[in-house]
Amino acid sequence: MGYDLLGELMLSATVEMERKKVLVVDDEFNILDLIRRALVAAGYDTITAGSALDGLLALQDNPVSLLITDVKMPGMDGLDLMRQVREISPDLPIAVISGYGTEEMAAAALEHGAFYFINKPFNVESIQEVARKGMRLPTPNVALSPKLTSKVRQRIEISVAPDIEMIKNACALVSHTSRLMGHASAIFAVKIPFVLDELLVNEMKWRQGLSPQVENKVVVLLEGNSVVMEIQSPEPVFTEARLPKGFFEMDYSEDSPAGMRMILQFADSIIFEANGRKARVVIS
Repeated sequence: MGYDLLGELMLSATVEMERKKVLVVDDEFNILDLIRRALVAAGYDTITAGSALDGLLALQDNPVSLLITDVKMPGMDGLDLMRQVREISPDLPIAVISGYGTEEMAAAALEHGAFYFINKPFNVESIQEVARKGMRLPTPNVALSPKLTSKVRQRIEISVAPDIEMIKNACALVSHTSRLMGHASAIFAVKIPFVLDELLVNEMKWRQGLSPQVENKVVVLLEGNSVVMEIQSPEPVFTEARLPKGFFEMDYSEDSPAGMRMILQFADSIIFEANGRKARVVIS
């Protein structure tokens, strides 16, 4: 290809931008204040807005790293807000909260580019974890060139230590490769990094006390419009019991199952092998 793709991707994956400020939009003051206090306690600068219109104005005046918005609001609702936000800041991670959660509403939010959907009521820890997930999503506006075509087949094989920064860089590497291949932004900016991050972070939690220093082997095959990701763990942690049964079958206040449940929305298939040492995910 005439240039060091892997070297360029690894370099760009380690470029850190200050991603600390969160914009929260909700017409219920008590909810807005609860989320604000939870995020401030977690170390994030937080801007609040009581309507979608105020949220748009705040977004235009402030460098924001994450948007958390309600859906049902008087006047402009959350989905309309997301549509306009995508015109102002197409790469901004967006999480959606709602007290009227249905599968159709969740699907609509994800189609509008949300990386996470959570129902009310929720607990403080859930909001803080959503913010951490959003901040770990890679920034796809890093300049990378030249652009590959979808006809190119890319195979990435890396070892990833059980460390948040290593996991973040691995997700960025795969995300940027997908972007270079011409995949849609919903794939390279949301689905790939979220699914890979969720599996690696949970794998790290599940094997605490077993072999915490042993690295995982991650193999990703990107070809045309399909992405196949395999994570090989040194311990049998990918058991069938870890797989969520359905998108709305678990308590939304339970954060870890909620994150795993999001994978069902982003992945075309997910399989945990019988020996518990490998997870395989296909995204088209």
